[in-house]
Amino acid sequence: MFKIREFESEHTCLLLHNSLSERQATKSVVGSIIVGKYVEPDVIYTPKDIQHDMLAEYGVRLTYMQAWRAKEAALELVRGDPIQSYAKLPSYFHILEATYPGSHIRLHKSEDDRFLYAFIVHGARSILPLAYAIVDSENDAS
Repeated sequence: MFKIREFESEHTCLLLHNSLSERQATKSVVGSIIVGKYVEPDVIYTPKDIQHDMLAEYGVRLTYMQAWRAKEAALELVRGDPIQSYAKLPSYFHILEATYPGSHIRLHKSEDDRFLYAFIVHGARSILPLAYAIVDSENDAS
């Protein structure tokens, strides 16, 4: 059994240090704070900028890696998950073919079902065909 002999009501440890701990700033929390910085596509907002702003505005110190991961989380909030986006392509192409009869749409995948490229020729009436291609890079394979 324990017995309290003395109670000191004044706290002497540094609460400020504990509240500014790096562990309290998760990538998803920081990402949701900074997501507005990535809405415009031409904005350059680096992990160093994130570190500086989080310290200045919230008093939170981040390592470069934490800032990098927060940036990735913010970009995913803005752009969405690439895997989920590519998974929506077949449905999107089906709707395009139904909406624009005469269009030629081809989705090409590798043997292991990975996206390679897409080719679309828009079949609008009395308008010259317009072709789009979504590829990983411009090379002989695509």
